[in-house]
Amino acid sequence: MWVSAPETRPSPRSTGSEAKRSWRCPSVRALHGGPRVRLAPELAAAAAFTGLAVGSFLNVVIHRIPIGETALTPRRSYCPHCRAPIRARDNVPLLSYALLRGRCRNCDGAIGVVYPAVEAGAGALCVLAVSRFGVTLAALHGAVFGCFLLALAVTDARTLRLPDMLTGLGFSAGLALAAAAGVLAGTPRPVAEAAIGAIVAGSVLGVVRVAGSAAMRREAMGLGDVKLAGMIGVYLADWQLVLLTIALSAVVGSVVGLGLRLAPRKRLEIPYGPFLALAAGVSLFWGDALIQAYVRVILRM
Repeated sequence: MWVSAPETRPSPRSTGSEAKRSWRCPSVRALHGGPRVRLAPELAAAAAFTGLAVGSFLNVVIHRIPIGETALTPRRSYCPHCRAPIRARDNVPLLSYALLRGRCRNCDGAIGVVYPAVEAGAGALCVLAVSRFGVTLAALHGAVFGCFLLALAVTDARTLRLPDMLTGLGFSAGLALAAAAGVLAGTPRPVAEAAIGAIVAGSVLGVVRVAGSAAMRREAMGLGDVKLAGMIGVYLADWQLVLLTIALSAVVGSVVGLGLRLAPRKRLEIPYGPFLALAAGVSLFWGDALIQAYVRVILRM
């Protein structure tokens, strides 16, 4: 993962890996096991409120894009049951859901718990990004990536689809952030790393898809999962983190999938996108620490 920031010089005792990353912002290294940024209460509150507002918008995206609508048309949010426009006072993140007791004011239709969950999740992601990165481009990078992962994971879980529009927007945003990092750092390296990350992630999962489909004699995973992997690669921009993401998602997905298939109520189609998104988030925030721990275990064997 990359983030542009004022250059820092490695200490004489720095390892080769640390020297390679010396042009990165110290807050990025804090993300991977270094000292965390001390987050002031007012900054945490600002990040939380921003995330809640973004989460409210993500709910619009999650509902509309799969049914062919856009996030901006119609302009006002509406009840999915009666399609009545939602008033401003009923559209306050978390608070409105609690006051309305999870019901539409107009038709009394049930409002799914996924709506406040997405709002709370986006708020938590923004606070986590700022607490790890401080007020830097790194924080924006982490928050944007996390919110796209959240939207895509929920959409896939609900519809078994990963809309190309949403994945494409996430991909484009990642490249834009890479370009911004390159401009601020005075080097094209962030864009190159983002492109390589996308190619590696998409290629690896593409090979897994083809091999799995041949072995199972049916489609092992959708093409949307491969595209999501490419988007993830743009943000992680590191082949080791990409491979960690794919490995973690496979392990967690296999365990959960086996449990669901053994349960009395079997669900034959299990979306892979949520596991891929979860693993990508773990890799983003704790990937280097996990890799270093794994290497230490191997060296002790």
